[in-house]
Order: sequence, then structure tokens, then C-alpha cells
Amino acid sequence: MSEPQSQFHETEIDLYDINPIHLIRECLINVKWGMGYPVEDLNNESFINAAQTLYDEGFGLSFIWDQCGEIEEFITEILRHIDAVLFLDQKTGQFVIKLIRVDYDVDELPIIGPEQIIEITDYYRRTQTELINTLTLTYTDGHTHQDVSITIHDLALIQAQGQIIPKDVTLHGISNSNVANAVAMRELKTYSTEISKITIICNRECSHFTLGDVFKLQWPDYGIETEIMRISSIQYGSLEDNKIAIEAVQDFNSLQDSVYIDSPISKWEDPINYPEPSEHRVIIEMPYLSLVHIFGEHEIIWDEIGPDENMSYVMYGADKPTNDSYHYFLSSKTEGKNYSTHAQYFPFAPYAILDEDIGKLSTVFSISIFSSDIYKVRMGTFAVLNDELIKIIGMTTVPPFKLYIHRAVLDTTPKEHSAGDKIIFIQQFYGTDRIEYVTGEEVFMKARSVTAKGILPVSLAPEDSIVIDNRFIRPYPPGNFRLNDKLYPIFIRVGEDIEVTWNHRDRLQQTAYIVEQEEGNIGPEEGTTYTIRMYDENDELLREETEIEGTSYIYTNTQEKEDLGLDRLNSKLTIQLFSVRDEWESWQKHEHTIYRHALFILKSSSSQSEGNNLSWVAEVE
Repeated sequence: MSEPQSQFHETEIDLYDINPIHLIRECLINVKWGMGYPVEDLNNESFINAAQTLYDEGFGLSFIWDQCGEIEEFITEILRHIDAVLFLDQKTGQFVIKLIRVDYDVDELPIIGPEQIIEITDYYRRTQTELINTLTLTYTDGHTHQDVSITIHDLALIQAQGQIIPKDVTLHGISNSNVANAVAMRELKTYSTEISKITIICNRECSHFTLGDVFKLQWPDYGIETEIMRISSIQYGSLEDNKIAIEAVQDFNSLQDSVYIDSPISKWEDPINYPEPSEHRVIIEMPYLSLVHIFGEHEIIWDEIGPDENMSYVMYGADKPTNDSYHYFLSSKTEGKNYSTHAQYFPFAPYAILDEDIGKLSTVFSISIFSSDIYKVRMGTFAVLNDELIKIIGMTTVPPFKLYIHRAVLDTTPKEHSAGDKIIFIQQFYGTDRIEYVTGEEVFMKARSVTAKGILPVSLAPEDSIVIDNRFIRPYPPGNFRLNDKLYPIFIRVGEDIEVTWNHRDRLQQTAYIVEQEEGNIGPEEGTTYTIRMYDENDELLREETEIEGTSYIYTNTQEKEDLGLDRLNSKLTIQLFSVRDEWESWQKHEHTIYRHALFILKSSSSQSEGNNLSWVAEVE
């Protein structure tokens, strides 16, 4: 790599200082003590340009690093000293380094405005009362190796605020006074300027932006004709998602280029809402996987919760009632007690509403309504749909709105659901009081939303409840439930025996990822057996087979006639399958109804008077 040499002007910098870009580059590519990336993984041009800029500035650093800390933290500390960002370019896969400097022409900056913006979720402008007017920077003198402090003031701001408001900053990588003074001025300007911050949800037109890029924000609804912003964080979403989330901070070096207009009076009424109740909520017993994520693996869980199996934890999800709601506080109680107020707050859970009825085999859901924060949902996490847990594998949030899922994960089995049913994306966004509740105890919970105007009173929050039933201790139900090698068939042919097959599952082993229904055998958990129940056409129990250790069972026509006590077969049968371990039955059971009758063939006929008609003709075996 051809790049500027690392020695600097002796009048500006200590002889032993190194160009920080060289140091970052070595951390990335060194195969002995660094991260060992190949040189080809670095964007050569960006590293050369940044190194040359720091050389021209006379900006060198001297660090003592004993490799006790993480190398990522060491790189972050260097970036903090030089005011820079390091990121992976989404197009090339290379590391790019970018100094935060005024290295742009305002007139040529790209614009993000109403045509690109889907939603502004947060806009905040620092007020004078939040500013710092005195900054003390501590660095290590390169000759004496002693800490040295310099203090600088913003005299005009001190006069305006009527008092000294200090802040201390420590940057031990700086070794000489020239660099220290320049950095101190930079830091004071950062903390003493009334700058704004914003979070924007954009369309794909903004996909070319990267971390550290500068743009002109135009948003008339906020009275912003032009505001120069620099990107501090960017999330590109997924291929199915049309949304890009950008967090940006106003570039204080270009404040003179910002232009503001009067906001339309009709559009600026009080933007701050009083706290309101969450409309979409769910309360469930915590499944085993979520307990593992809190406490750690199986042995650790027992150390934390003790040997008592007659207990459980509760998890709760609540949607964001207003755009300016921050979070919610969770209040809980049991029968006859008063609601407790917990100090911890929790994030709101995104939600979606089913647009159509779905059967047990549906894996693509049409959704007509969904929350604006649905883009935060991470693929591979589970959500709650009534009493079924589903795994999210994809979504589209532009028409047609679709949700792509795997059915019935963890300790649940497939169910039928109706249009209008709600899906709560709970795994990432749940609240819990972390209280152990005993079997049979009814737990009540309320979500108390928070806005800038306060906290929703307990009396106004809707109440949800659940009765504890030892969910986490129960074995998982078997997976890949099939009848005559078919997933949830409606009909079987007259004369066919019924073969039930399934695959083992093991909650103790299924903690690395969320296992899907049709995967092969896992486990089973020690001591697990299976029970099958057959119910006749009148829904009365015909037969129960217990302590099955294998993964199949055949119910013959002969057995069925004997159980029925007649010389014929049932027109309808309901099959139930579940796991048993240590007398604990699985949280849910597979249950499916099949029908037997003559085969029907669809045939067409036509008449001049009635047009095309359809008639059913029975073909009896």
C-alpha cells in the first residue's frame, strides 16, 4: 500500500508519535496481534486520504497498549481521538475510514427531503441549558509521561448562561500540546453548540449513503428549509423492506449554512401527547428458550430459580400507543394485592394484523395493518399469534403486505387463525417483572406508557392476566406431525390404515436457534415418551396409547372397528399426539381431524338456458 510516511514535523509533533491511520491499519491486518484481515479487505484510497489529512494537520498519537483490552475497543479509542468513523462498505465489503472534517461543498451536498422521507421518528434540538461552556482536556505529555490538563472556555456562552458549566475529557493517546489544544477546541465546539439530532425512516433512494456522509435535510413541516446533517448511524433493512433508518447529527461546522422557515401554523399543534393505553397487548408464560436467554443454560437456570418446579415467569408485550411514547413501565400483581411499580422500563413491541383466515399449513400471511416500528423486527425471532409461536423469516412492508413465517415453534403446535387476529413480535421486545409465580397463581399486568407529559396512571391502563401452569418445565411437543405421510390432510381414502409419524424434540438442546416443524430428530429429552389418543366421529375417546418411545404409530382398520364396536369405520376421526416426561405433558398437543367418505370427482355440464354448471358425481370404492 502506497501511503504517506509516518514521521511528522518535529515542530508540530513528537518524533515517536505515529499517524493514527497507520495504527488502525496495522490493527486490522496484522496476523500476529491484530485482527488478521487481508490487505484487500481495506479500501486503500480512503486510508491514504485519511492518513494524508492527519499528516497535514500534524496529528499523531502515542499509545501504550498491553493487549489486555479488546482490539475493537482500542480501534474505537483511536477513532475517538481523531474524530473519525470506520465501517464496512455494503457494496464492496471493504473497510472504509472517514474523518469527520469540513471536506465538502455545501452546494453539492445530496438532499434528503419529503420525496425520500417516509417518517421522522425523532427530532431533537439541544437547548442552551444543555450546553457546556468550559472543557478540560487531560493528555499524557510525551516527554515527561505525566498527565497534563488544559482548560478552555467559551466566554460568550458563560456570560449568556450566567455560570461555568464544565466537562472533563481524557485522551491519553495525545502526547503534545499542539494536538491537545486543537482537539480541546474541537471538543468544546461539539458540546457548546445548539445542534439538532434526528432519526429518519427513508425509502431506498437513500441506500447509497454510508456512515459519516453529509447531506442537506429539507423538511418544511418542521420549518427546516436546509439543515446540514452528518450520518451517525444507518440501518439498511432487508431486501423485502423498503425502509432505511438513518440517525444524523447537525454538523456544527456548517451552522451558518442552515436555513429555517416558519412551519405551517395548521400543522404545528402541540406535538407532545398525554400518555395513552396500548391497544395491542399479549401476556404469556415465559417459554424455556427465553429463560435460557435471561439466566444461561439449563444448569444455571436451576441455580437461579431453585429446585421448585411448580413455578414460572411471565413475559408481556405492548404496542406503542402514540408516536412520541418513549417506553412503558410494567406494573404487576397477584390476586388480592396492589399493583407494584417497577423502576425498569421496557420497549414497545411491534405488531401486525392478519388480513385473512389461515389454516395450519399457511406460511405466507397477508397483513392489512402493522405498526410503524415493524422494521425493527429481527429475522429468526419468534412472535405470538394467539396461542401459537411463529418464527419470522421475512416480510414486505410495501403493497402487497406479506409476512413470511415458519409455523408453531418451540413448545407450540399449528392452529387455525382468523382475519383480524394480531401478531405481537415479542422475543426482542418484551417486559418482565422477573418474579417467580407458583402453579395456579393468577398474575395481572399493566403497561403504563410514558411521554414527555408523564406516565399513564395505573387506573387508566388496561389489565391483562394469566394463570400459571408450569410452561417452561414441560417437554416440547414432537415436531413434523404427519398422517399417512401428509401434513394435516383433510381426507383419507376409505380402507386406509392411519399411520401417525413425528420427530423427536428436546427443549434442553434447542437453544442455539429456533427449530422449525419439519426439521429432523432432535433429542429426545431424557425420559420422554409419547401419547396418542383417537376420538370417534362423536368426539368420544376410542383409544389411548401411552409410553410410546419411537416416532410412529399405526391405527389399523381392524383396531378401529373393534374400538367402535361396529362392523364399519368412522366417517371422522380426531387424532391427538403429545409428549410426556416425568408426568409433565407438553405445553400443547398436536390435534387434527380427518374425514373418510367416497371419492368425489368434479364434472362439468352445460345448458343453453343456465350456461356452465358444476355437478358432483360420487365414485364409490
